[in-house]
Amino acid sequence: MAPLGTIHSFCAELLRERPVQAGVDPLFETVAEEAAGRLLDEAFQNWFEHALADPPEGVRRLLRRRPAGREANRGPRAQLAHALRSLAQHRDFPAAWRRPPLQRAAALDRLLERLAALAAHAASAERPQDELARALRELDRVVEEQRLLERAAGGARDHDALEARLRELVLQRWVWERKGRGRSFAPACRGRSCSPPARRCG
Repeated sequence: MAPLGTIHSFCAELLRERPVQAGVDPLFETVAEEAAGRLLDEAFQNWFEHALADPPEGVRRLLRRRPAGREANRGPRAQLAHALRSLAQHRDFPAAWRRPPLQRAAALDRLLERLAALAAHAASAERPQDELARALRELDRVVEEQRLLERAAGGARDHDALEARLRELVLQRWVWERKGRGRSFAPACRGRSCSPPARRCG
């Protein structure tokens, strides 16, 4: 007769039969799911307290963000705890975790330059109350705030803060859903051709 039991008890029996091959302590004990959750929470709390003393890059970047969108009701700590629980559910995933290389600072610098060029179109709008013109003025305000922050910091650029601000801008979906009215936006912008005044940020 085949033995009956939970998947956890079945796995535990297999591990006890071959602890050396499995690389586990032969005297290991299994814990209930609720107790395992408490242990995970305790381990996370200990890690989080130590991480705050000298945050690694990922934690540092997350701490600079203001919760928004789906994360509006969860602060950085709650988001990290959620990520840990998700990771724990996939800890047996056989493939190696990958992080594609990214020159983040350079990418943010390029993006800010492009946003500054786009925002410059706001000044040439034929109709100041045009929805697209209003959206571009909001973008221009963000670019100007960034310029003032850098001036106050002696020309230094805080890329963590910049990334957080641009992320907030992306979450303001209404900015990108606005469209201009009429056949032209400005004398210099007709069809796909548009030449904004030159402007740089920094």
